[in-house]
Amino acid sequence: DFISTVPGLVAVNFPARDLARLKTFHRIAQNTGRKLVLSFKHAYLLEQFSALGDDMYPSIDDPHLCFYTDRKGWGLAGRDDYPQNIVEQDYYTWERRYLYRDNTLNFREVRENQEQYLFYCNYFQLNELIDVMPKPGSHYVRSVCEPFNEEMLFDERRVRNWLDLLGLGEAFQVHASGHASYPELKKMVEDINPKKVIPVHTEHPELFKQMHDNVECPKLRAQ
Repeated sequence: DFISTVPGLVAVNFPARDLARLKTFHRIAQNTGRKLVLSFKHAYLLEQFSALGDDMYPSIDDPHLCFYTDRKGWGLAGRDDYPQNIVEQDYYTWERRYLYRDNTLNFREVRENQEQYLFYCNYFQLNELIDVMPKPGSHYVRSVCEPFNEEMLFDERRVRNWLDLLGLGEAFQVHASGHASYPELKKMVEDINPKKVIPVHTEHPELFKQMHDNVECPKLRAQ
C-alpha cells in the first residue's frame, strides 16, 4: 500500500542473496505496476537457478525485472561517446553479457522514469543515487535487520546522512527479524504506559531511556 502511493523512485535494500525477499519485492513490483531493478549479481544468480530447471524464482527475462549498470571505475556507463571496448573495461568478463540486454538500464534511464521502478540499492550502492537524482516524493525502503552492534550503528548513521543529502527522508523499515523494531517497542511502551520499564534480552538497554522516564537497567552481579 505504501509503495503504491509513492510518486517518485522507490529505492529498496534487502540482503543480496535472499531470494525469498527478492521474490517479495518482485511481487510488489507486479502489484504496483513497477519494475524491480536489480544488480548484475542478481542476474547471474537467477540464471543459475533457471539453468537447474528451477522455476521457483523469476527468469531474467521476466517483464517486471530490469538490471542496472553500475558506474564503476571510469564511470562510462550510460555514455554514448565512448567505444564499446572501452566501456567494457570497467566490468568483469562475466558481467559484460548483461550490458547489452534489452532490460538493462543505466542511470539516465532510471532518472527519467523514476515512478516506474523499485530500484535495488544496498549500503555500498547509495552513491549511485547521486546520478539517479531521486525526485521529490521518492522513498527508501529497508528490508534488512536493524543495527544491533556499534559498527552497524555507525553504518546506520551514514545511511541516514546519505538519505538526508538525497532528500529521501527517513527510511521505511519493513524487515521482520523475529524481534520487535524500535518504533514497535516505543509504541508498545506508550500504549501500556507502565510505571517502570526494566529491559532484558537486549544489547542496548539504554535506548529504552528514550522511550520512558523511569527505566531501570539491571546490572549483572558476579557469582
